[in-house]
Amino acid sequence: MALISLFVAVVQISDIMVGQKENVTAKEALLRWARRTTHKYPGVNINNFTTSWRDGLAMVAIIHRNRPDLVDWRALRNRSPRERLEVAFSVMDKEYAVTRLLDPEGE
Repeated sequence: MALISLFVAVVQISDIMVGQKENVTAKEALLRWARRTTHKYPGVNINNFTTSWRDGLAMVAIIHRNRPDLVDWRALRNRSPRERLEVAFSVMDKEYAVTRLLDPEGE
């Protein structure tokens, strides 16, 4: 759930619910948005809010999709999960003033 809070702070989700059926939860709408945002990024498969985010690819893809000037997608694809997460958290902290809720080690 910490990742949900993190993305809500970065992205305005008001337009996520537009056109959605009333029985769609905010969590499901956010998951759908993340899938749509990253669908063209190789290796990014978002199925949930736990394991789909562990390797950092999803976070880097979302940042790149919205601000390609902030991260080098091609270079980061080949980096370790820890390095990708470190870059993503650092960018979110510096550029979006989103305080780290997690660290790449998961502690």
